[in-house]
Amino acid sequence: MFPQTILTAETCIQQQFEEFYNQQNIEEQCTEEDLINLHEAFLANEGEEISELQLQEAFRTILKIHIPNDEFRTLFKKINLRRNGYTTWDEFITYLLLEFQQTDTTLQRQTLEPPLTGEPEIQRTHHRSAVCRIVFCPEVRPDRTWDFLQGCYLTASRDGVINYWSLDLEYERSVQSTNPYLKVCSTTITDMIVLPDIQILCTSSSERDLRFYDTMARKFDLRVMGELQGMKVTEFKNIHADWVRQVGYYGNLRAFVSCGICSDRSVFLSDATGTRMQYIFNVAKGVSCFDFCEEGHILVTGGPDCTVRVWNPFVPNKPNCILQGHHATICTLITHNGGKRIYSLAKDKCIKVWDVAAQACMQTYNGLPSELGEHTPMSVVYNSITQKLIIASMKMIILTCEHVINAEISDGYTHTKPVSCVLYNTLYKVVVTTGLDSCFIVWNPWIGRRLYLCKNAHYKLVYGERVPIEITAASFDTSEQFLLTGARDGTIKMWIFHSGNCIRNMSIEPQCEITSITWLSNRILCTGWNRHITEFADTEAGVHKKNWETRHTDDVLCTAANYPQALATASYNGELILWRLETGQPYRRYRVNNPTGRYAISYKKETKERLEIPMKRLKSNLKTLLLKSDANLNDDTENNPVYTSDDEVSKHQKSALSFTRIVGVYAMIFLNVRPVAPDVGSLLLSLENGMIQVWTHHPAAGYLTSFSAIHMLGDYVMSLATDPENQYLITGHTAGYIKVWLLSNYVLPHPPEVSIALLKPKFPFLWKDRIDGRAKRAVRNQPQPLLLSSVRAHCKTINSLQYIPEARLIISGSSDHTVRLWTLNGRYISTLGTFRPWSTLLPNTWVEKYFGSYRLPPDIKGVGSFTTMKVLNGGQIPQRTEGKAEEAEMLKEVPEHERYMLYGTRLSSPKLGHYYKLPARSNAYGAPPILDSSLAYIPVYTHLVTHELQPIMIPPVPQLIQKSVPTLHSKIKAKGVSNPTKETQSKSSH
Repeated sequence: MFPQTILTAETCIQQQFEEFYNQQNIEEQCTEEDLINLHEAFLANEGEEISELQLQEAFRTILKIHIPNDEFRTLFKKINLRRNGYTTWDEFITYLLLEFQQTDTTLQRQTLEPPLTGEPEIQRTHHRSAVCRIVFCPEVRPDRTWDFLQGCYLTASRDGVINYWSLDLEYERSVQSTNPYLKVCSTTITDMIVLPDIQILCTSSSERDLRFYDTMARKFDLRVMGELQGMKVTEFKNIHADWVRQVGYYGNLRAFVSCGICSDRSVFLSDATGTRMQYIFNVAKGVSCFDFCEEGHILVTGGPDCTVRVWNPFVPNKPNCILQGHHATICTLITHNGGKRIYSLAKDKCIKVWDVAAQACMQTYNGLPSELGEHTPMSVVYNSITQKLIIASMKMIILTCEHVINAEISDGYTHTKPVSCVLYNTLYKVVVTTGLDSCFIVWNPWIGRRLYLCKNAHYKLVYGERVPIEITAASFDTSEQFLLTGARDGTIKMWIFHSGNCIRNMSIEPQCEITSITWLSNRILCTGWNRHITEFADTEAGVHKKNWETRHTDDVLCTAANYPQALATASYNGELILWRLETGQPYRRYRVNNPTGRYAISYKKETKERLEIPMKRLKSNLKTLLLKSDANLNDDTENNPVYTSDDEVSKHQKSALSFTRIVGVYAMIFLNVRPVAPDVGSLLLSLENGMIQVWTHHPAAGYLTSFSAIHMLGDYVMSLATDPENQYLITGHTAGYIKVWLLSNYVLPHPPEVSIALLKPKFPFLWKDRIDGRAKRAVRNQPQPLLLSSVRAHCKTINSLQYIPEARLIISGSSDHTVRLWTLNGRYISTLGTFRPWSTLLPNTWVEKYFGSYRLPPDIKGVGSFTTMKVLNGGQIPQRTEGKAEEAEMLKEVPEHERYMLYGTRLSSPKLGHYYKLPARSNAYGAPPILDSSLAYIPVYTHLVTHELQPIMIPPVPQLIQKSVPTLHSKIKAKGVSNPTKETQSKSSH
């Protein structure tokens, strides 16, 4: 039965994958004739509208598309944007266009940030005049290959000075190109080129000569000037009617290209002999520069007409595309990424980046500094490895063209700035992410594709330029058709998120950051730095705005709603207020630093000035109180009496005693499934000190209990999430951890029994370790709630969490610019926006049942603890190094009653014995020495214990040696030494 069960599960998952891949859109299942007949059905109804049942019948009879009732109900919600139960032909066609947009691959080419970012780096050229040419000289390998990782840069000026630069653009040395025949006037260099395979450098000058220099072994010796015997020169005369502006040879074409500012023969392409192929490109005002992309096989030209043209090099009659936008003569062109992107530099120091496929300008960069020079020529070199664009003239300017992602430490980025919100839309089954880069992005998490990108969602105009404003809050409406985004300047926008159309603009207060948005039935509730709740009426007639009574005394940081009963708001100074959604009136007010205390609520409308905490006045009162106390202690009370009333003293004492540490509330969530009862925890609050408080919003009760959610100093929970059944609590921490807690038996009057044996196979964190990690040690004395998983998910703060129950997926958004997908037990799946291949996920199947392409986050490999690595590896213990395995086997688990010790139980007897102990100090008589202090100095050496000298005993010669060496023994007897030992003793005695 067991193998059959596994086989059945695998077959079921395989069928689900086949159904997922074989899904077809509506426009793929119908023909043009079917759509015409459906349009006639719309026109035949009154008002040209049809209901859900009528549209379902039309799908069956006209389009021949059969959809189950539940799926069609979801489809109708997507089509019916007005939410009135009737749809029109325009809404139906809009939905078809939306489906077509999801399959459009051009959206994947949209970039989050412009290619040219950051400030330009300015560097001296070490030249007396402007640089006329900068080139890169690579080191050619034996197989005649090269790249931009080995070599150096060279710059040349008109006076003949050539400077060598390292790959980091550090100045190395200078050489001089001179004409040995010029005695009076100096030479003028016009251009320079390197021949790296033979280590030759060639310069051209105004004397119309070519100088070839030998650069081997850091030499710079002139070898050839002018013609060389045996050198073959082919001359092409009268090609251009004007000066030749640029010439280049390309090995893939086996041809050279030249250009000139002339209408006839603006660009000339020919082989080296001029006999096999010749192509002539004519441009009205001529061509001043060009670039040939050997990978993309395109020719790009630019000239005085301020136009960039893209050509097929073998079709000179008409360019493939024309890119317009410059306002000065184009002087340099660079192709990038196989010809998909073009950088163009004009004489007015304007750089434009072009997307060739979209035939549009991606960015206009006007940030080149004036130190580059006003009317001096510019030379450009591009390093495709480091993505550096180097512009040389009077100075050298280094620009970073594109952000290079290091695959060793990153899987890519979702946003260019910290992620502020992550939302999951159950209707469209998509994920929407917002960031501080003023972008919101719609993602298909199942295939990892970006469906829509909206840049500069919130902005302000500064001198006619759009300046983006950070998005700080977001929410869906109850029908999940529309998206609300709130910004740091207090503006709110309503979007049709899948098309990027803004349909409504609102604002709470100017320059008032929005911290939370809650969209209930026909009501939009917003909070921010204005200390009260702003309500917008969601009606077709327009926007109706009103402000609730100001009850908070500090900025509101978070809100949570339990529709239709209560709304909870918490502020920076730790105030918690519960509101009735029906009336908009508060019914309870608490402080988290004194949760058991009760604070009265006055229903009289109070002004903002009256509610503000006079902190400065409180400090001044405390200072005055201390000064008066010092005066009473130091001065004579009769001469300097201090008269203080009893009311004033009690007021100061009360202020001093109530001055406690302010603890902010950063996250809050309602457990909506739980009933409203005095002994049932239904509201969770995350505090700045790392604690999570459990409250009930029942009017007859309040604070219930709390537990610690951290295991590191300074950490606290920044985001909370739960499943629809409120069985699990997911916490996102400022230290980057994601923890999963069991709530099914926590703060309930009759909690169900929990089987640890059933939970252990699902959560590797619960598996027994030889030595408990910090996360386990932190909850040893905290039995509830049970910590099911703890994993380091990000290197920075986790600002938002979402849970998809159908797939058991956790989505986390962090300040490290990434949004990542995780399983419920803590295993890493991937990052939205990654450059790595994406493994397909099923929307309605638990990911643990079929997914096997788990990986480790590259940025966590170097900082993850043992517990984190164990969870990321699915419970497998990381490999130990040799020599440590035996030590690990010797370690025993620490008993509960001896956890305060470091290495377990104490040793019964010392393993080293008593040999290491020093002998006791004593004199010859066994007593400690007594020093004679009667003299001016103490003769220490007279008190030292000495022993008598013993004579050195010479051992007798062994019998074996005596037999083998008889001569030596006879010599000893001849000397009269019968017993050497006795003789030695007598000598020593004398």
